[in-house]
Amino acid sequence: MAAFNDLAHRPIGRLVEQDLMECHSPEKAEAIASGPLKLSGELCQDDRRALDDAVFELLGVTDPGRRRALVTRLHEEAARHFRKIRIVEIQKQQQRAGTGGRRFTADDLAEDAWDAAELSDSRPLPDWLADEAEPKSKFIIPKSGAPSLMPPSDMYDRAAVYFGRGQRAARVSCQSRAQAELLSKLAALGVRGMQRLPAGEAGLSRRLSSPRCPFRESAERV
Repeated sequence: MAAFNDLAHRPIGRLVEQDLMECHSPEKAEAIASGPLKLSGELCQDDRRALDDAVFELLGVTDPGRRRALVTRLHEEAARHFRKIRIVEIQKQQQRAGTGGRRFTADDLAEDAWDAAELSDSRPLPDWLADEAEPKSKFIIPKSGAPSLMPPSDMYDRAAVYFGRGQRAARVSCQSRAQAELLSKLAALGVRGMQRLPAGEAGLSRRLSSPRCPFRESAERV
């Protein structure tokens, strides 16, 4: 906690090395990335190393030398990861600059909005499911077949999810439409097998709708 509090009292810097942040040419970016690995200023901060060291100690690494080696490796992998992200950003910038007078399509604008979004509800779905305090229902999500939902107006199957097509399609019955939508979303993301999903409509609706809120608010401001 002391290590975290030390870090929390200052602005957090970027995890991308400064040379790449100042670069706007894909060729130059590739040249920088092919050179020796450089850590950003943030990854060189003593308080960040202290926090990561404390995390490894919490995970059971008792040898200080081993922890130092792990922190170094962690920061190097983080630097490589954010190098790759920055190179893709620079490539996209050049592609957009080369469009000239071409009008951007809805897909172009949606991609830009998604890339730039800072979603308030950014926890992975499995973490959210594990943390939900609401009563949960157990489901077996089929390992094969694309999920599909009937229209919300369907009187009998609005709370069911079908996997596959035709007479052999597997049917999974849920307690509500919101629960069916969440189950379908999980399946589409590759989450299969036994899962426990919240039964309460409020929590489910909030989880399904929250990613859209920042985009709606941004659109209304425009």
